[in-house]
Parts: sequence; structure tokens; C-alpha cells
Amino acid sequence: MDIDSFRALGRHPSALPCDPDDPAASDAHMRRMPDTIVASTPLWCVRCTKVSAMKTLLSALAISMMPFAALAAGAQPTEAEIAAAFKQADPDNDGTVSRAEARKFGISRAAFEQANPDKDGTLDIKEFMAAITWQFNKANPDNDGTLDPKEAAKAGIKNKKTFDQANPDNDGTLDLAEYLRALTLKAK
Repeated sequence: MDIDSFRALGRHPSALPCDPDDPAASDAHMRRMPDTIVASTPLWCVRCTKVSAMKTLLSALAISMMPFAALAAGAQPTEAEIAAAFKQADPDNDGTVSRAEARKFGISRAAFEQANPDKDGTLDIKEFMAAITWQFNKANPDNDGTLDPKEAAKAGIKNKKTFDQANPDNDGTLDLAEYLRALTLKAK
């Protein structure tokens, strides 16, 4: 049965069986396969299975990364915003944020512990941002890259005025950059 006959029957050309021992048939089959393979695409030959398995694996990987993509799609704080927040969280200007300073800024004990792998009791600027990001992600169970008012309250932003001031686009949610802004406003 040829490709046109398969199409006439409403079958996808990738369902056309090929002989794994015949390189010409297998190569022709691979050329007929669509560029985007979904998990439900039938796999008929060894050569096509390898191609399809790789595309299926890449598709699964892309799907599993969606929560991170959602976070990446939201606005990320600039280096200047991070530096300004860090400076506010470090009033003694020693270049680190202590547990007490972190608590005053709005960083939870759990976030502090998660972001302090060297267990020195202080956060440098990278650990500081890691703590804020961890706290943001922990309060965002739907992994959509934003915090609604209820999620923001779990992350320490309980005041509606602070939430609204940190949300200049008025979309009713805080992305990571806006969450950092809200923590900064709250700590003033």
C-alpha cells in the first residue's frame, strides 16, 4: 500500500510499515515522518523508532520544563534591582545578610536554610536571590511563574497596599521581579 492510499484511508503516512532490513524503505519512511512526533505516533521500524524515541524524549523534556519556562517567561529582577534589595536587606553594609537581617527583609527561615549551602549563617548576594526565588517558588504550587494575592500572602506579602504597589501592570499577580519589589517595600 502506498502513501496516497494510506492518506485516502485517513491514516498517517508514519503508520506505513517499513522493512528494517531495507535501508531505502526505512529512509523513505523517515522522510515521510512529521517533524514533530507525539507519543501516540506509531513506531514501526528500528531506524524510525530511534528517531521517534529521541523526538518523544525531547518533547517530554520540553513538557517537564514548562514550570521553569513559566518562571522564565515572567519578569526577572535586574541586577540593579537585586543589588538595591540586597543593600536594603544588609543595613550594616558588611556584604552579607544575617539570619536576623533576612527575617526583617521577609525571608523565611526555611528559605534562608535552603539558600545557605555553606551553613555559615549569612547570605551573599547570590544566596540572597536564591532564598527569594526558593520562597517565591514554594508559594507558587501551580508553577505558573506568578503569585496571586493568596499565594503572595503565603510568601509574606499580606498587605494589599504593598501587593498593589509592587504590581504596576495591575494584572493581579506578582512575578519574581514584582515579588522582590514587594519584599523591598514591606521591609522599608
